[in-house]
Amino acid sequence: MLSSVLDPALRKYEGKTLTEIGREMGEDPRDAVMDLVIADQGQSSVITAIMSEADVRAALADPLVSICTDSDAQHGLSSDRASP
Repeated sequence: MLSSVLDPALRKYEGKTLTEIGREMGEDPRDAVMDLVIADQGQSSVITAIMSEADVRAALADPLVSICTDSDAQHGLSSDRASP
């Protein structure tokens, strides 16, 4: 999912999957990604999902598993609790 862009003209795609964006652009999603990267000068951010919900629940049940997030402070999107 496209989470943020710098180019205001591309903001209409924020929160959409690459498949949805490709459909809206009338292109294959892979071509749409390339167009986005070029149009936003490589500054777009995405959210990827690599695990099923069941796998996430199983992993989080383990006491040795913790959660960490990356801050997007360079785009001014992080809260005041960004980690150094």
